[in-house]
Amino acid sequence: MYLAEYSTVALIFLASLSSAMIALWISLRDPSRHRTPARKLLEGSEKSLVFIFDDESLIDATIPAQALLKTVPHAKTDWQRLSAVLCARFPTLKSDLTDLAQSGRKTLIAEGADDPTIIVAEWWDDLVRIELLNPEETTPEIPVDRECLTAMEAELSLLRAAAENAPFLLWQQTKDGDVTWANTAYIDRANQLRPDTEHASWPPPRLFDPLNAQEGTPRPGTQRMAMRTPDGKIAAWFDCKSVAFGDLTLNFAIDADTAVQAELAQRDFVQTLTKTFAHLHVGLAIFNERRQLTLFNPALTDLTGLPVDFLSSKPTLRAVLDRLRDKRMLPEPKDYKSWRQHMAALEAAAVDGTYEETWSLSSGRTYRVTGRPHPNGAIAFQFEDITSEISLTRKFRSELELGQAVIDSQPEAVAVFSCGGPLSLSNDAYARLWGVDPGSAIAETTSADALRQWSAACAPTPVWDRIAQFIDRRTGREAWDTTVTLLTGAGVTVRLVPLPGGATLVGFTPEANIPAAQNEKEGAPETVDA
Repeated sequence: MYLAEYSTVALIFLASLSSAMIALWISLRDPSRHRTPARKLLEGSEKSLVFIFDDESLIDATIPAQALLKTVPHAKTDWQRLSAVLCARFPTLKSDLTDLAQSGRKTLIAEGADDPTIIVAEWWDDLVRIELLNPEETTPEIPVDRECLTAMEAELSLLRAAAENAPFLLWQQTKDGDVTWANTAYIDRANQLRPDTEHASWPPPRLFDPLNAQEGTPRPGTQRMAMRTPDGKIAAWFDCKSVAFGDLTLNFAIDADTAVQAELAQRDFVQTLTKTFAHLHVGLAIFNERRQLTLFNPALTDLTGLPVDFLSSKPTLRAVLDRLRDKRMLPEPKDYKSWRQHMAALEAAAVDGTYEETWSLSSGRTYRVTGRPHPNGAIAFQFEDITSEISLTRKFRSELELGQAVIDSQPEAVAVFSCGGPLSLSNDAYARLWGVDPGSAIAETTSADALRQWSAACAPTPVWDRIAQFIDRRTGREAWDTTVTLLTGAGVTVRLVPLPGGATLVGFTPEANIPAAQNEKEGAPETVDA
């Protein structure tokens, strides 16, 4: 009986013990158990910056501390928000607090020489109390004008909104390249570039190579930098600029993809032009708005003899002309002053698009040089060797002069009409016979004009109509002759000969010994009238 009672008591005791253990385990798992001690840890510190953390979750915080965390909207946890605010002044904050549970209390001093801020971290039964203190703030609270405070808060809100909503990337980083703050554009670009990472992770990854020089100071000017994907491919181009901000750097990045694409297109276009111009026999030299040589082709070196290394150094227009003068590749002026004036006029005429000259060189070669304006104030010069063309022209002109001299030496008055009726050739005997020199006339002489002159100086006869028909016809013609009488009574033999291309030769031979009675003879064959 006693054994049964003892067993019953033992079972009741074990059941009670189990219930107590379960209740204790549930209480340990209940996060609400921290609420009361967390609030107690804030007593007396309502106006200070105090945070109560359970791991990375914020359990409680004073009102000023909560306002401070709101300045970092991009973070996954509350601890990451606080780290983003403090990492600039306490870059080793996370590693310094790893052994807080063992030490129980730690005091951290800001790294900045002029920053008196300290952090007091305490361990309270799995909770971490962090307080930000400034030892210099020992003076009593000074009342602030509410209007000034409102204005400052409005300005701060405006600056925050401007930084967060700026259409370009804006971020702050340490000397080691760790990002401590970034705006929305930077965070969005980071999430697009690395979609496999957790959304809104903090701190955000570094999107560019280090923008700082080796000594840790920002590089001057703007740098064009590539944003790369994790596998090293170029994702986009940006124009980046860094500005020193205390011990940190404030960085700006503006999208430069459009500019890069335009530069690549321009470079490809220039390369295409260069390949095209390489096959031209005309020398080409293009000078930009600063009159520096920016483009030339191989023909320019062949024509001028200027070395490629000199042309590749982007010499000025004056330097190129001086070098050409030294190589006797320019017409020699009377003096250097007139040479300079001529060069100034050359540049001005090229800008107006009116420069075109023929350079006869001492070597016997002849160049045609043309200057034309190009967009954005540039000018282009073309150098063309026309020595063969000039030689051929001179030879052709000499042959024409020789032919004219031969015709002028003939006693027969000759007039040649090209197809269509214009007078293209006559000799001195023609001018003496009819008293008119077509070569000295300003207007063109036609067959109709010539026929009026001839008929006016001769007795009336229907032969002029037959001659007009012969000149106008192009086919079915045969040479024939006839006789007309001048008003002086002298007879003139008229000879008509068809020439190639529809041209007609009309020759006049005065016949002083023929009686006037025979001047009525008409020797035109019947086939001509057919």
